[in-house]
Amino acid sequence: MMDRSMLAFFFFLLSSCSGPSSPFGSIEKLTPPMPLRVTEEQAAKGEVTKDSNSAATQEEDIANLPKIDMLLHEPHFQFYPPRQVLHRESHLKVVIDSESPLTDNYQLAFFYNGDDHSDTVLDHARITISEDRLRITVDIENLKLPSRLNHDIMVFLKPSPQNPSIGASYQEPECPIHKNLTITDTEDFNTTPDIIKLIVNESRRHHMNPALIAGLIAKESSFNPTAVSWAKAVGLTQMTELADKEIADQFKAWPRNPLISEYSAPIVKSMIITGQINSKNEWRLDPRRSIIGGIAFLQYLIEYWNKSEFKSHIESSRELNGIILGSYNAGAARVKNAYQKLGKKWNQEGNLSGLLSYRNTINSLCYHFSHQERSPLMDPF
Repeated sequence: MMDRSMLAFFFFLLSSCSGPSSPFGSIEKLTPPMPLRVTEEQAAKGEVTKDSNSAATQEEDIANLPKIDMLLHEPHFQFYPPRQVLHRESHLKVVIDSESPLTDNYQLAFFYNGDDHSDTVLDHARITISEDRLRITVDIENLKLPSRLNHDIMVFLKPSPQNPSIGASYQEPECPIHKNLTITDTEDFNTTPDIIKLIVNESRRHHMNPALIAGLIAKESSFNPTAVSWAKAVGLTQMTELADKEIADQFKAWPRNPLISEYSAPIVKSMIITGQINSKNEWRLDPRRSIIGGIAFLQYLIEYWNKSEFKSHIESSRELNGIILGSYNAGAARVKNAYQKLGKKWNQEGNLSGLLSYRNTINSLCYHFSHQERSPLMDPF
């Protein structure tokens, strides 16, 4: 059995070393993919071995490859799951269709954040070549992409020395704030159809993405309506008392229990367990109100940033998504102060450094909750 620590292969970069490195030692930073030699018999068996040819031969092969920025032919590539999974381990399958048959000396390469990790990846992957040699499939099990990092993953294939290389990027998950995505799966989270129905109905009623709200709830409370954090955030959407103040004028009639502010989080949790604090005297414990309140707070944050002096600096919906989610977690004022000091690197502020992981996790949950993962063109595992 392969050591599970090895299965994270090329996804952890160690900042303590002087040069580019991975858990498997130093790596070379290259512009084109390194060539890999495969005999016909090995290819038929799905086996790949590294070439033992001379350095001069390898340099000649490298020189004949086009530059990476010219190698984007994504229709030839299928990824399963279709985008990166950042909230759990996954089984990555890459299917590449070639317009010409693979020869004995085809080349296959994997790059991570600009560094060539082909040898490491292919040492731990299962490779299958179709009988007509027009399709190659790469299976990588137990893949863990840490949510605390960004991952630039490129895959390249050169069918033969005479053919141009083709390549594609394995993209990160995306989660538009206002897109009406259908929730198709909540994976292993313990929730109920009634909770999902509430999420869908209230999200659509307020023109928010249901999958985003489901992803946020999964990250914040794991769909537990009575969850209490150390900061005394309560309920499905883990609203704090500070967040409640921003939306209180909209929901003046909702009950607010003063005991929550008086006691520590463990005591508040025990009061919820015994029923002293419940959904009748604290709105955040009511699943429907918690969802509505969480959506209202997100809408407040969107308006806050749309009115901000930094609005013109926010260049994409992806960037806005990160700022909104960061503000939900850490507070708009803290994010704004960091943005004033560091600009687009605001989430590198010491006490906000965990927000990249927070954003990536929610976006990953959102995307994979709302997409049918299996491609009909791919064979079962």
